[in-house]
Amino acid sequence: MSSKANNFSIPTLEVDSMEHWENSIVVLSSEGIVSYADENWKEFVVNNGMDPKKYSEGNDYLKSCDEATGSRSGEAASLAQGIRDVINGRSKIFKFEFPSHDSEGKSCFLIKVHPHSNNYPTSVILQHVDITEKKNTENKIEEEATKWRILFEQSMDGIVVLDQNGKVYEANQKFADMLGYSPTEILTLHMWDWDTYYTREHMLKIIRRADSRGAISETWQRRKDGSLVNVEITGNAATFGGNKFIFCVCRDITKRKRAEEILLHAKLIAEAANRSKGEFLATMSHELRTPLNSIIGFSDILLSGMTGDLDEKQTKYLQHISNSGQHLLKLINDILDLSKVEADKMEINFEYFSISDAIEEVKMLVGPLALRKGIEFDVKINPELDSIKADKTKFNQILYNLASNAIKFTPDKGHISITAKRIDHMVEVSVTDSGIGIAMKDLNKLFQPFKQLNPYMTRQYGGTGLGLVLVKKYVEMHGGKIWVESEIGKGCTFTFTIQ
Repeated sequence: MSSKANNFSIPTLEVDSMEHWENSIVVLSSEGIVSYADENWKEFVVNNGMDPKKYSEGNDYLKSCDEATGSRSGEAASLAQGIRDVINGRSKIFKFEFPSHDSEGKSCFLIKVHPHSNNYPTSVILQHVDITEKKNTENKIEEEATKWRILFEQSMDGIVVLDQNGKVYEANQKFADMLGYSPTEILTLHMWDWDTYYTREHMLKIIRRADSRGAISETWQRRKDGSLVNVEITGNAATFGGNKFIFCVCRDITKRKRAEEILLHAKLIAEAANRSKGEFLATMSHELRTPLNSIIGFSDILLSGMTGDLDEKQTKYLQHISNSGQHLLKLINDILDLSKVEADKMEINFEYFSISDAIEEVKMLVGPLALRKGIEFDVKINPELDSIKADKTKFNQILYNLASNAIKFTPDKGHISITAKRIDHMVEVSVTDSGIGIAMKDLNKLFQPFKQLNPYMTRQYGGTGLGLVLVKKYVEMHGGKIWVESEIGKGCTFTFTIQ
């Protein structure tokens, strides 16, 4: 291949030298005159807005560089000086990177300047290599490295990188501060210099077994001053350049652990106090029931006329005594049952029974109350629902409490209903009334002991405030849940499920 300018010929290159002929090629004489330019170079000149007359064969390349003005003048001067150094033997090779803006956007090129011979001054070969992709990759790597460095240094947790021998490869300032070492000192340590839980051999085994899946553990680490710090470690392994590294994020959890211990201690104290309360209530309930049973029993004997006739006033007073005694006895029984539930001493006896029979039994018990108020009482049981396995006594107590409450809070000539059906493996029972309803803000008080929604209502309707609490407890003992839907003036629907 030859060039007409200055009768300069391009020598034939050996196979090992072919790499110098990639991309665009320009050959300059020892005076800096363009002796040869390939098609790629000519295309490059046009695409980058350069004057083809200045950079085509026969023109002074170095002079064009020297005459460059504007923002590119400094780059042009550096390039011209590098070319002259190679021409005159002051440099064996010269490399120069420069950005370029063509029609496709920003690119980056590398100019390699090679001497053509060992006789100086010599002609030179300029090789223009497109390194845009390479630079973009390098920039991305640099951006990722910068992000990593920011996260590494600004992390609120200590971060330490260990090599496969357990030695600190790198650590952030937070980790050094956590252990009381300077950044320089921390780089001289191995992980067994601060860990108090594992031996050196055990730690090396952990490193060998570590993989990218990671693991979380807690340990005690020894600070430089000998004090201990409780640390949660999240670690995983990665391999770079054939070497295995362990990345550990270390969080000081000393304060958290201390707070957990305080909370646990407070919980144990509260549980002990609750047990004591339950035991006290159970004891007092037993002590109170004995005289109450006597009061109720003797008042009923007097009311029966067994000891003689009573006038109207005596009958009225004795009736008050009996009713008050019955009310107090129910309260004590509820307290006793509640204390048993809370102390996990309440037994549950499972048996198979007919749910329709159980509901009819409850209806017979509360039916007279509904009849006195002229309340319509409906029962709807899904035909597919036959027998269930539960504690029949507690099931009846649940239903009795809900049904008696519905009757109590439903005005005369109202309506209540009990429905039962099976949903998947659960039995769902609902008690609906057309009573006074419950405000949305009061719904969360329903299942709290001794909570009355309205003091006036308590005086009007009575009640201990424990019935629904026991209902909820009994439902939960059966693996179910209870909820209520209500609207003021339109009634309530209590629904519970049991397995």
